[in-house]
Amino acid sequence: MKTRLLAFSALATVLSLTAACGSDGSGGGSDAAAPAAVNETVTDTATPETGASASETESPAASPSASASPSASASPFGAACSDVPASVTGEPAGKAISGIPSLSTLSGVVRTAGLARTLNKGKDFTLFAPTNEAFTKVPKKKLDRLMGNKQALSALLAYHVVKGRKTPADLRRGKLKTVQGGELTTTGSGQSFKINDANVVCGDVVTRNATVYMIDSVLMPK
Repeated sequence: MKTRLLAFSALATVLSLTAACGSDGSGGGSDAAAPAAVNETVTDTATPETGASASETESPAASPSASASPSASASPFGAACSDVPASVTGEPAGKAISGIPSLSTLSGVVRTAGLARTLNKGKDFTLFAPTNEAFTKVPKKKLDRLMGNKQALSALLAYHVVKGRKTPADLRRGKLKTVQGGELTTTGSGQSFKINDANVVCGDVVTRNATVYMIDSVLMPK
């Protein structure tokens, strides 16, 4: 239970970077479920936003400059990209995924967890987004239990989020620390990549505040 609460706190903190200064322009406030004193617990599950740089906490292959902002030449790749409207580039991540038909289940999970606003207000992160098909691979009883538990959903979603915008070059071979506190193993090259055992079916989708990689399996923390 403590781990789940800390994971929720970490996700809300890391992805709410713009809430205090209002740079997102979408209004004040954060998700109602986010604890008020999250800064006291975030270090247990994620690197504080002030402190170590991305290059100190993630794979040596990831360059700080590539992770800090979207690539000028970023272009979605993969068989599932035909489902992605061009308009997502101007939208925050939460709204962007709600407009992609093959991510409708994920969008519902985000809303159930109360984190849609958090994804919209976050700044410079990477989301590994399970497709609808990915969720069908999760046993129904397990998925039903998750959907009935906001804390468990928050922990699961936090495992799909990494600080900084990751380019395909960052995913070749390495380890990425998630907001949940666990690690993801990334492998691949060209337009073929795996995140743990999940295949990237549409990669390098740039939104206003995040880079999204659509994957064919839900990532489960150990």
